[in-house]
Amino acid sequence: MAARSVNPDIEFEIVWLNSWYNPPAEAEAARQLIANGADILMQHTDTAEPMKVAEEMEVFAFGQASDMIDYGPNAQLSASVNNWGPYYIGRIQHLLDGTWESTDTWGGLGTEMLSIAPFSDRIPLRVQEQAADAISRIRQGRLHPFTGPIRRQDGTGWLAAGETASDTDLLTMGFFVEGITGIIPR
Repeated sequence: MAARSVNPDIEFEIVWLNSWYNPPAEAEAARQLIANGADILMQHTDTAEPMKVAEEMEVFAFGQASDMIDYGPNAQLSASVNNWGPYYIGRIQHLLDGTWESTDTWGGLGTEMLSIAPFSDRIPLRVQEQAADAISRIRQGRLHPFTGPIRRQDGTGWLAAGETASDTDLLTMGFFVEGITGIIPR
């Protein structure tokens, strides 16, 4: 949605692997996306294979879960970086203290369970500044990425202008938003 705010014609194609860790399938999916015309790869899997393919095939990519710059020094634009260590330490301390309770955890930029790797100098400075501002506003709770107006993939309405999706809305979201090509597996 952020990309569409800058380029309304941008398209995203989703490929499902139904696995968090399958290096050969991740590499093949990356190659197929590039063959279909993708010039930037994004992933939500646990290996660096898509980044390696992006580097090899000279397209851009975003790393996921860790800074993957070593696998794509020319390809990586940035990466989401998971930082679960402090969370695990705190949870284990609760267990040791006898105060542990099962809870849902919605960590992210605001809790520093998620951070963003440095931006590539291939990203224009103006865009880096806009992204850094958005990250800061999300971290501070002043920007929620799922604030309407947002339409479903089929063009029907989902969130009205100014309406924000709740955690439950996001957990039960069984559709893509406008601008995404793909089908959610059932």
